[in-house]
Amino acid sequence: MCFVPLAPISGGVSQAVLAGLDIRDATTHVPERHHVDPVDRLVSALAGRELLLILDNCEHLIAETAELADHLLAACPGCACSRPAGRRWASRASRCCR
Repeated sequence: MCFVPLAPISGGVSQAVLAGLDIRDATTHVPERHHVDPVDRLVSALAGRELLLILDNCEHLIAETAELADHLLAACPGCACSRPAGRRWASRASRCCR
């Protein structure tokens, strides 16, 4: 289980989740390397894992959070995501835990 508080951010949900999971790319600071998309990095790191991802206080980022959750749920079958109580995601993310 991983708890990621989103209240203090104004965007960059996937980067906040990477930080919350303490996922770091050793090649990030190598100048000749291309930028690694944070969502692709998450999928790569979570592909074979089972994880409950709790995305807390994401009401102000609901569209971005739902899009990320959709992507993770489709690409990482062992992952589940919580959603804020009382908010519905009109997406695959609606199958997330409450």
